[in-house]
Amino acid sequence: HPDFVGTGKVVAQLNATPVANGLINWDSNVSPRPGDYHGTPCLGVAVAEGNGTGVVGVAPGCALVAVRFPLSMSDAHFVTMFQKISGVADVVSCSWGYGPADAGMSSALKDAIAQLTRTGGRRGKGLVICIAAGNNNCPVKDLANTKTYKYRGSGGFIRSYSGPIDRWIAAHPDVCTISACTSRKTRSAYSSWGPEICVCAPSDNWDDLGQTSPPGLGIMTTDNEGFGSGSDFTINSRFTDQFGGTSSATPTVAGVCGLILSQNSTLTAAEVRKILQDTADKDLVIFSDTTGNSNGAFVNGRSPWFGSGKVNAFKAVQ
Repeated sequence: HPDFVGTGKVVAQLNATPVANGLINWDSNVSPRPGDYHGTPCLGVAVAEGNGTGVVGVAPGCALVAVRFPLSMSDAHFVTMFQKISGVADVVSCSWGYGPADAGMSSALKDAIAQLTRTGGRRGKGLVICIAAGNNNCPVKDLANTKTYKYRGSGGFIRSYSGPIDRWIAAHPDVCTISACTSRKTRSAYSSWGPEICVCAPSDNWDDLGQTSPPGLGIMTTDNEGFGSGSDFTINSRFTDQFGGTSSATPTVAGVCGLILSQNSTLTAAEVRKILQDTADKDLVIFSDTTGNSNGAFVNGRSPWFGSGKVNAFKAVQ
């Protein structure tokens, strides 16, 4: 892509093919295939180069590790993958996860993430893991849930879920779980919530169930034009203004983490997370275009919708 071709921009390419017993065969062929549409726009939000054309990411001067993998991998494979990434990266941006489900992590994955966020990463000071809260207008975690949540599942079909909710890595206490707000500073209608939210970041606005058409601007970023039907957001373009979701909010925060560590590489992952939260803006509107958790107000500096507030890159770097 023209926004990722600068000298030294791509420092590693990891394509994962899982095999037995949590092992992964690695090669460098991360080029998109037909149906791969998500990684490139996420990447552009975080680190698209400031080269005078196209778009500009939050951290245009940061380098990237491109990782391609199947979401169907087991927790054991994800342990292997995160350990591999940890040797070459400071920040991981994960715009994927489970919808409403009881999808708790295996103890091995939970323990591996806890260890990596403390002593992993390229610098050995902790890998900063940013992960999307999800787009299904439901809690990130509620093991006592008795409500029924409707959501749009695979194939676009509306489904219902009413059991315990544990949204896998997004519910881990040591990651930065990211929710979405709108260009109006309101809660994005789809954004999931809960005490697990670290901070929010600006994204677009839509109703997962398609019952309303809430207002809000989309996100401009890189696109995958040229890799098969259904692989892009804007046809016949390498760029799009139609990206969004917590999938866009997450690399926004990951980019800010890159800026923070570019300014001070001695910080631990926990210190980066604290800086994000301590410098976040709270000038948000407690309003949502969809119902769900009806109370997003800040109490003792925290909101179930927005976490510690909206990420502020300038204050964080200061």
